[in-house]
Amino acid sequence: MKFGNIKSLVETKLVKSFSDESLSKDLKFFNTMLKEEKSFKELMFIYDNLSSNKGLNKESAGYLIDELKNSANKLKLSEKFNKQFKKWTEGVVCENNYEHIDDFLSNDLTKLEKSVNAKIKIVETLIKKPVDSGTNKHNLPISSLVKIANSNVNKFLDNLTESEKKQVIDIIKNGESKFLSLKENTIKKIDSLIESADEKLKTNLIETKEKIESSEYSKEELTKLIKLNNGLIL
Repeated sequence: MKFGNIKSLVETKLVKSFSDESLSKDLKFFNTMLKEEKSFKELMFIYDNLSSNKGLNKESAGYLIDELKNSANKLKLSEKFNKQFKKWTEGVVCENNYEHIDDFLSNDLTKLEKSVNAKIKIVETLIKKPVDSGTNKHNLPISSLVKIANSNVNKFLDNLTESEKKQVIDIIKNGESKFLSLKENTIKKIDSLIESADEKLKTNLIETKEKIESSEYSKEELTKLIKLNNGLIL
């Protein structure tokens, strides 16, 4: 599989994870791959650089992409990585958003014209001035994922009512602190219910309390806790 396909699958997988409420889990796996597979991390960095606006002149852009091509051609993904990645992205379907970079990095002489055209396209990208976001994105292989994720988050928010939108934004910004506060509040409610419950209900409440006490923050657990807390009527 060409690396452009791999990078596109990563981005699609992480964006999809936001709506599936599994982003925390998938980001953890993604970061593990970055740490364990050096070639994967370096190729992500190379593809990010070749697809970013940098405001370079043509000569500098030419030098940069030639150096990055030399580096990319020395890298190879391990069999272990390929197996893990295939399993992680199983069922994910997307287009290759970096086909032109794959064409440029290819050493297939039968596709020389494609490689030349791809180089021209990459140079045009590199000479464009970057949009100042106020943050330093150098050496961040996840930078392109953040851009795409933000775009999809905005589309998702546009379909919500104002009250739903505020709740989602609040969870994103203050999720962990909200979870801890809600966890404490829910346990107090359960303790109050236990005092007046019959034996059967008391057993169920105690089991629920123990599960809550051992739970750790995630968007999934926060969602469950919100629903449970709203359903506990004193």
